[in-house]
Amino acid sequence: MKKIIAAAVATAFVAPAFAADVTLSGDVEYVFTNSDSALSDSTGDQDVTVSASETFDDGMTVSAFVELDGGTAADSRLSLSNAMGTFQIGDDVGTAVTNYDEKSGGAEQGGLGGTGNVGTDLGMLFQPATGIEGLDLAIGFGNNSSDKNVTSYVVQYTVGGFTVGAGSTETEDNDNQEGYVGVSATFGPINVAYEAFSNYGHTDGDDVDNMHVTYNYGPGKIFVESGERDNGTNTHEETVYGVSYKMNNVNFYVAVEDEKNGIATTATDVNKTHVGVEYAF
Repeated sequence: MKKIIAAAVATAFVAPAFAADVTLSGDVEYVFTNSDSALSDSTGDQDVTVSASETFDDGMTVSAFVELDGGTAADSRLSLSNAMGTFQIGDDVGTAVTNYDEKSGGAEQGGLGGTGNVGTDLGMLFQPATGIEGLDLAIGFGNNSSDKNVTSYVVQYTVGGFTVGAGSTETEDNDNQEGYVGVSATFGPINVAYEAFSNYGHTDGDDVDNMHVTYNYGPGKIFVESGERDNGTNTHEETVYGVSYKMNNVNFYVAVEDEKNGIATTATDVNKTHVGVEYAF
């Protein structure tokens, strides 16, 4: 009898742990780069993610994930959603802008797309339910590496295949707000996108513009991405073009990157060819 009672008590504590839907996913990527006849290699993305979600009787949905990046660092996010909206917290949340600013990152490797340069060590994000189809609002708050407050917001509207968004990020230790605008449009297999950042990294007069055009031909895409960063004194220009081919969950790609870097301490022009393979599971 004691064994039966003990088993029942143990089950009462163990069962809730399996109430959520738990999934395991990840990806691996390997890249060979020929940079002005110098061959190098990198592992690219190496992520393993454990995700869980469940919906309660009151209509609230809770979800979370823990992501191991390259087996060395863990990122996590917890989300709570109901009719009022969605609240997220975690070291993977970032700012409101970094949650929306990847419209122009069409290249498989290289490029300046999605380059919002303000992050948080622990971020919180609230996305209220607007009641208007296609309209998204996001308000972010967190601390940066200097333990200073970071606040951010984004407003975005999508209708048909057209999306436009704008936002800004500011910290309490810098008066220069990093501004953001982004536009994207999809016409059948063609996607066109443009993004701009002002006061990049809260540096006055440091601006980034980037755009891409991609064509989805079925098993893969053809892409061209071009961007410029201008800090008021020097410019960094980058153009990437290439093609990808996907077989089930395995993606192969070739990308040619032309970089004219006038901002780095050692300013050099570099031409790179990337050949990569990635597998998502």
